[in-house]
Amino acid sequence: MFGLRVEHLDSERTPDSPMSGEEWLAESARLVNTLLGDGGRDSAMSTVLEWLRDLTSADVVGINMVDSLDPEHALLAQILGPGMKRPLKTRVGRRGMTARVLHSGRRIVTSDVVRERDFAPPDEFREVLTSVGTLIMFPLRAGDTTIGMFCTGWLRGSRSEKQISQELSLIEALGEHVALALQRVEAEEAHRRRESYLQASTELTRLGLADADRDRVMREIIQRLRKITACDYSAIILRDVAEPGSAITAYQAGSDEIFISSRVGRFGLVSRVLETAETIVTDDLPHEQGYDPPEEWRRLLIDAGFGVLTPLVAYNEVIGVLCVVWRRDSWRAVEARGEIELIEMFANQAAVVLHRVQAQEERSWRRVLEDRDRIAGDLHDRVLRRILSVVLRLESAAALSTESEVRARVEKSIAELDDTTQQMRSLIFELHHASTEPGSVRADLLREVDAARDILGFTPRLVLRGPIEEALPSHVRSALAPALRHAFENVAAHESTTFAEVALVVTDDELALSVTDNGTDVGGATQRAAMWELESSARQLGGTCSSRTLPDGRCTTEWRVPLHR
Repeated sequence: MFGLRVEHLDSERTPDSPMSGEEWLAESARLVNTLLGDGGRDSAMSTVLEWLRDLTSADVVGINMVDSLDPEHALLAQILGPGMKRPLKTRVGRRGMTARVLHSGRRIVTSDVVRERDFAPPDEFREVLTSVGTLIMFPLRAGDTTIGMFCTGWLRGSRSEKQISQELSLIEALGEHVALALQRVEAEEAHRRRESYLQASTELTRLGLADADRDRVMREIIQRLRKITACDYSAIILRDVAEPGSAITAYQAGSDEIFISSRVGRFGLVSRVLETAETIVTDDLPHEQGYDPPEEWRRLLIDAGFGVLTPLVAYNEVIGVLCVVWRRDSWRAVEARGEIELIEMFANQAAVVLHRVQAQEERSWRRVLEDRDRIAGDLHDRVLRRILSVVLRLESAAALSTESEVRARVEKSIAELDDTTQQMRSLIFELHHASTEPGSVRADLLREVDAARDILGFTPRLVLRGPIEEALPSHVRSALAPALRHAFENVAAHESTTFAEVALVVTDDELALSVTDNGTDVGGATQRAAMWELESSARQLGGTCSSRTLPDGRCTTEWRVPLHR
């Protein structure tokens, strides 16, 4: 909001003392200068309403502007009624008295608007207008083009409506100045928005050149996307490298949190975009043909309206899908309809960055595997052979000795060396046969979440916060996956469970793992065994484990351990 208030007007002004032409001219100049300051079309329209209400003493003021995305049929509308601090906003079709003003380019004056034959306001505005008597509708003309209309109305019997008849020509002249200002504001806003997309794309490029992991890049992309689009829900859905033909990995944002989800099967519209590499634009996402998201996404998107699903294409390969969704009542969705090309441009840049990060991870992992092979070779060719040589010499020395105590000590040393040799052989085998997929805490957790689908019948949600890869010491990391596995066993023992969420929060000093589900705690041997395992592992690490029922009936288990002992 521009924040314009006409506070310097003569406080003694009454309905019987209209403003002079010079005062109108001064106020008109002040309003236009304010509109041309920083701000967008939405704020500018609201500012015009505040100014009109203060200046004309009207009880109701409204403004409609032609929607540039559908100028023949659609209007962006706002209205400010008695006692309202903020205007109501909506998008409507051309109809009724508004259409008459836009078509003729002339004002309409009526003493009883409700009785007009073409009185047809949008449902959102009808209650505000039912008590209005006199209503005057003025065209907003920018040169030879009518770009909208504004209106002033008074409650039946209001004294203020008498003075306005003397100021009609002044208000109409003002409309022409306001129309030109609004037209310029709209053009400047479009330029600023394009610049914001370009800046976000440039920042993504810098991020891709830095040493950032995929999870961080995902979060940065979503945060920048939500900032420039003001969307309500967004998601990045990637092809799963491990199962490219049937599974994907999803990173989604709802409200203010970013969730990292486990693998899910291809579904509905996302599958269509992955296969066709074509953008889907829909005004009503839940009713779009082929809409078939996972159940937890369906609940999240229950109030979804306008949505865009565009492919993430890097080097002629579709690596995923970018989803941007607004609520049905979102005013920002109106503007987003004109930014599809900008969203696609942003998605293309995001795809290149993601592709580069994935390639970096693959190269890094190949170097790790090469180092493991080199270390395993050195252990086998140098260290292990040297130990075997020492063992042979000790055996020869033991055979030459006649002292039983000396022979016993030598044989004990030989046994210890044999044990060391076996451990080294196992280590060499593990180094040679290590997993070919990059190892990480995230990957370990995703494997456990995927495995939980077999015992739960659904895929739990996974939420990660904090430096999970950098902060965990080896003793905590090795205990984390088994703890999550036992937590899922506890969830499986609950009755009527259809949803579960895993939250892992890592701070400088502590790891907190919580698993929450919507089932009913009924006890039982399986649950007791799972809790015993969780409590035991937490104690060994100097931490705690607890389970409780939340006020809303959900069950939650918390496993907390310190990172430093």
